[in-house]
Amino acid sequence: MADPQNDPQIDAQADSPSTFSYTSKTDVELRQLALDYVDGKMFTDKQIPEYDQHLIFSIFMPLTFIKDDQWKEFVKDLGMVYEYFDQAGMRSINGYPMFMSLRYLNREDTEKLRGYVDKLIDQRQAFLADSK
Repeated sequence: MADPQNDPQIDAQADSPSTFSYTSKTDVELRQLALDYVDGKMFTDKQIPEYDQHLIFSIFMPLTFIKDDQWKEFVKDLGMVYEYFDQAGMRSINGYPMFMSLRYLNREDTEKLRGYVDKLIDQRQAFLADSK
């Protein structure tokens, strides 16, 4: 699992931040995130189909605590919202987990992560194809 000390995150129990700052992930951190994603350890906003996008505020509860004037700053370079399944609450909504915390990536890191995930999936498929 990625180092939670370095993850930009929002916690519903904490005060609403006045500003959002993002520190880009290292390649090692992004590769670990890719492994965690492919291994099914985390849930992302990208896994929510278009018809259920309205549930994002119920799935990632801290989003509801971002003030209107902060929202534009938060989403201007937002690439992906995610959290680890072990942080999910005991309830769910329409089959989706509910989180009282969240982590996020900017667009650039999200694109890098997508490339790493694609490589891992290709490696697994090649590995399985080799067994025939």
